[in-house]
Amino acid sequence: MDRVIEEVAAAWHVPNEGCPDTIWAVRLSLSEGATIVVALGEVEDEVAQYQPDALLVIFGETAARAYQPPASAESAFGTAIEL
Repeated sequence: MDRVIEEVAAAWHVPNEGCPDTIWAVRLSLSEGATIVVALGEVEDEVAQYQPDALLVIFGETAARAYQPPASAESAFGTAIEL
């Protein structure tokens, strides 16, 4: 089954005071409703948490919308990038 990337999105945050906005998560929305997010973070004790030197792969819109580190104004689902 072929899937097509229909939308690309990113989530931004300010990692430290005085630093510019930085991407911490990227979402690919595929045809047939599949969502894949690659974000900075890790799972510890079954809870996703921000970790700047680890990658977390999230499958599904609900899980992506639920993951939001305190420093980010938006969830890992992010905002669509206009190409």
